[in-house]
Amino acid sequence: MNRKPGLLGRLKRALLSGERGYELEDEDLDAFGTIVEVVESIDPDNTRGRIMLRGTTWNATSVSEPIEAGGRARVVYRDNLVWVVDPYDGPGELGEKV
Repeated sequence: MNRKPGLLGRLKRALLSGERGYELEDEDLDAFGTIVEVVESIDPDNTRGRIMLRGTTWNATSVSEPIEAGGRARVVYRDNLVWVVDPYDGPGELGEKV
């Protein structure tokens, strides 16, 4: 009988092999460069701001400067559960990649 390893088997193999690192998820890659709406003001010194991305609000911070609620931003990357954005006032619609 040939069985696929269960969760514990895969976890054990990963831990014992010394695998380390972080791989970007497809959803992260798809979000990079997307124009989003700022729904709660963003301050680069904390992660209390929020953006609307794909119909859900997410915690966000800015790379460089504050962004007021109602403004637009461009997704730069994700740091754990916090999206990092830049202010964006160029052409394009919400949800569009630039």
